[in-house]
Amino acid sequence: FNFNIQTLDSILKADGIEKTWKRILVTHLQSKSKFKYIIEDPEFKSCKALPNDLIDGLSIGEIGVLYEYSLTHGSISSRKTNGQFFTPDDVANFMAISSKKFSDGIWLDPCSGIGNLSWHLAAVQNDPEAFVLKHLILSDKDKLALLIARTLITVSFQKNRAKLFFDIRDNFQVFDFLSVADAGD
Repeated sequence: FNFNIQTLDSILKADGIEKTWKRILVTHLQSKSKFKYIIEDPEFKSCKALPNDLIDGLSIGEIGVLYEYSLTHGSISSRKTNGQFFTPDDVANFMAISSKKFSDGIWLDPCSGIGNLSWHLAAVQNDPEAFVLKHLILSDKDKLALLIARTLITVSFQKNRAKLFFDIRDNFQVFDFLSVADAGD
């Protein structure tokens, strides 16, 4: 794929990780009229679009790699310190296909990051939009990662619901699952 890492570096240096990724998402959404409603969310208020869509044509896994890279931009050890390790596309796809052996239910992605595993899980469903709405919950302590996940999952799977991004808001919870598990609570 044709990605210019120097462009991402310069934007990260100028705007920081949160503003950079919100601008990346706004730029990606502006070219898709069906999803311009998402830009109305308060999360994206006053975010200016970039000159080029940096994530157009990238897979969820490739976007995850760019986000992971962005996390290390300020501190090379921040990813390890925050316990942020992303599921590669091939592993996520294998796990999603294997999940078809299980009966219907609610799926929890407790450390979802930008939602690579959840994206693949939704992609193998007969009705991905209904699955995302009714059977998928993502949690992560990284609020920005969850916003990216909700945006990318909406863009990928919205078919019949006019405002899926808003409809699934409660399915994306900022929560540190690992600290609760470690505390024995």
